[in-house]
Amino acid sequence: MPPAPASTRDLERHDRLGPTTAGALTGGIGGAAVLAIAARLVEHRGGPDLLARAGAYVAHLLHASLAGVQLAFAAFVGAAVVGAVGGALFATTTRRLRRFGPLLVWSFVFFPSAWIAVHAFVLPRVAPGLRGELPLSVMLLAMLVYVVVVPLALPVRRRAAPRWDAVDVDE
Repeated sequence: MPPAPASTRDLERHDRLGPTTAGALTGGIGGAAVLAIAARLVEHRGGPDLLARAGAYVAHLLHASLAGVQLAFAAFVGAAVVGAVGGALFATTTRRLRRFGPLLVWSFVFFPSAWIAVHAFVLPRVAPGLRGELPLSVMLLAMLVYVVVVPLALPVRRRAAPRWDAVDVDE
C-alpha cells in the first residue's frame, strides 16, 4: 500500500500552477463571460446597454473619459478583474478539495449565495442605479457560466496524479 501524502502542500508541489493563479485565470475568463451573457440577456429583455453602463462605471472609478468601444473594453476588463479576484479567493480557500465533483457542488452553493448578498447589500450602496438595471434573475442565470468555469481551476492547475511511491514526503 502506498504511503498517504503528508499534506495538501505535498500534492501542490506536483501541480502545474498554484491554486491562486489557476483560480485567477479561470475566474477572469468566467467574469468576462458572465458580463457578455448578462449584457445579452438584459438587451433581449429590452433593458439598457449593460456594457456601456458597466464601462462608464469602470471609467468613473479610474477617473478616465472613455467612449464607444473603449467603454465595452473597460467593462470586460473590469469584469475580468472582479472575476479573477473571486476565482483566486475561491481556489485558495478550496485548495484542499482535490476532486472536481465536490468542488463543483460547493461552487453551485457558494457563488449564487454570494451574488444574492452582493445584490442585496453592496450594489445599493456602491452603484444604486446599476442594481435596478441588473435583475437578480438575469445575473443568477448568467452566473451559471461562472459557477462551472471557476472550478475548472482544479484541472488547469493539476498534473496527472503523482505516484506516491515516487514522492518523497519526508522533505
